[in-house]
Amino acid sequence: MVFCGLSTSLSAQADITIRIPTVEIITADPIVCIPVIADSFPDNIAAMQFSLSWDGDALDFAEARLGDNPFNFVGNDAMISSTDPASFNVSFVSETARGFTVAPGAVMLELCFSREDKKEGDSPIYFRGMNAPEFGDQDTFQPQPFDTIPGRLTYTEAPSGIFTPTAAEPDWGARVNIFPNPYRSGPVTISGDDLPTFSDVTVFNMECREIRHYKGDVRKFNLSALAAGEYAIRLRADGQAVTRNFIKL
Repeated sequence: MVFCGLSTSLSAQADITIRIPTVEIITADPIVCIPVIADSFPDNIAAMQFSLSWDGDALDFAEARLGDNPFNFVGNDAMISSTDPASFNVSFVSETARGFTVAPGAVMLELCFSREDKKEGDSPIYFRGMNAPEFGDQDTFQPQPFDTIPGRLTYTEAPSGIFTPTAAEPDWGARVNIFPNPYRSGPVTISGDDLPTFSDVTVFNMECREIRHYKGDVRKFNLSALAAGEYAIRLRADGQAVTRNFIKL
């Protein structure tokens, strides 16, 4: 889509500004979304085109969501998802070829990404791709000045639980760190500086597998079936009779 002809004056909001925010999400949802926001959009703009792109190795595109659809986009007549999995293209002319008004800050659409294969993701999102940004006024479709502001999407998994000791002893217990793995259905890691070798590890209602760590043992436990408040792990260090219990909060 290329706009040509004579320009008419802009009215209402003076400038076109479309922005992608910087979004950081901690979530367990299978889909994460980031909005494309019209910070300013004059009421005589009747046509537009632009493309959005991101790092395809970091984010898996799932779909575009229209939400309240303030621009009255109509299916694929308005938006076409590129065959390139790391870009999305928009091409749109208003149904009446007349300009329309949206409130400042209106969400034009949301780009949504799947976490099925990428539990964590981080990528800038640019106004780049097949469609160079252009915005045409009504009557003549002459290109109008604009500003497009790139953003970034970063998402991580919500922890599956928080663990706390049920007793203050033994002293080595204060140096034990129990971290939920970023993957909700995945393991929890026990690690720490100067961590002793455990002679006894009791795991409640969980499967256990073990790997080695250069600062001591690291053991991973599947917490998917463990309810909050239940005992999770009991540890006994070599040469010590005292055990340390941890529960899931």
